[in-house]
Amino acid sequence: MTKKQFITLAKKQGFKNYKEFVEILGYNKRTLDRYKMEDVLTSKFMAKVEEYVKTAIKPPKEVKPKKKAIKKNVQVVNKKSAKKETKKEEPKDSIGIDISNEEYHKSDKLSVSKIKLIFDNAKEFYHRYVLRDAEQKETDALIIGTVFHSLVLEPEKFDTEYLVIDMPNRPIKNNYVEAIEKLGGEIYKAQNNSGKIVVKNTVEELKAQYEELKKDCERKVITSSQYEIAQKLATQALNSHIVMETVNSITGEVKTHFDFKLEDILKHENCVTEKTFYGKINDEDVQIRTDILFNMSAKGNFWLAIDLKSAIDGTERTFINQIATHKYDIQDYVYTEILKQNGINLHEFRFCVAGKDEFSDASFYTIRKDETNDTAKVVSKIIDKYKYCKESNLWKSTPFDYKLMRYETTKTLEMPMWAKYKYIEMGVL
Repeated sequence: MTKKQFITLAKKQGFKNYKEFVEILGYNKRTLDRYKMEDVLTSKFMAKVEEYVKTAIKPPKEVKPKKKAIKKNVQVVNKKSAKKETKKEEPKDSIGIDISNEEYHKSDKLSVSKIKLIFDNAKEFYHRYVLRDAEQKETDALIIGTVFHSLVLEPEKFDTEYLVIDMPNRPIKNNYVEAIEKLGGEIYKAQNNSGKIVVKNTVEELKAQYEELKKDCERKVITSSQYEIAQKLATQALNSHIVMETVNSITGEVKTHFDFKLEDILKHENCVTEKTFYGKINDEDVQIRTDILFNMSAKGNFWLAIDLKSAIDGTERTFINQIATHKYDIQDYVYTEILKQNGINLHEFRFCVAGKDEFSDASFYTIRKDETNDTAKVVSKIIDKYKYCKESNLWKSTPFDYKLMRYETTKTLEMPMWAKYKYIEMGVL
């Protein structure tokens, strides 16, 4: 059943708004918005629909003649509303491409993460994305960040994609036993000398069994502590306000043009999430995957892009360090450029930064345009390095000479000042 068919069914069941039908079925009213017109609804959701239709009270027979009498008017109204609805949903169906995370990461096209890795270490890029023989290590921060994105962008899919296990940072034997049983594994128990039934497996054996069961589980296994942190980050982000203001240079008067909670933007018909776009930079194929895109103009082409980030806290000082460490200026430039190639007039690219600390909020930041203009030259040079590596089949971690476009044979270094102090004390310098 497609979304369009579901809307038609909702009207037949007497619902003026199909979202009311979704809520009656026990789901969040935004659930259906996450499905695209061409997608098939999940079997679990469909089962609920079929159950409701079977058990729903049918209208009495004497009402039918009245319905026939106004049938023409109803059809006219429905056609008008259908046209309006099509217009409203047009951005969702015409903007970007819907592909899975797995398909996106399997692509050979360059992405922001790949561009940054080429800059840092071409050898690692070669093993990770060319040979694909390097295993991706799942750090605690990476898992929390992924769950955070899911809770904000696809909350209705969480229960089908994740399984939360109560596993503390320093687990004991009982924690592993409970986790294994929850994952459907079997525990070897036997009677001890005192007549009690005890677990015979050692902690090491239980841990190994737990890790194997995690790999075989259809859902992604996360710990309760990881979930709690991700949930906190999601709550901060959803409750944060996106404000756009202008300041009169003469009077100093501040005028607010735009003030929305992120949660409300995600519900808006002009908002699309997790869309993939393709383009080219320096004649190389590049792909991006936007977290949130929102058309701020009802009729025009005036977009806001929002990318979700997590940090220790949402303060300016912390995020400035993250920009330098994780090269978020590269992401800003690449996303803006590829969206522009796809006809998206991007007014602003904003980072929504949520903090893990107890007394932290989510804040919004942008990077100065003059800095991202410089970043365009940086990205161009990195892609030139990528081309050199491909053509020469040299993928090294050693320093790269961007002027001569080759790996440096020898790097001349200078002694740090702290090391020179001993010479100063000797009177040499």
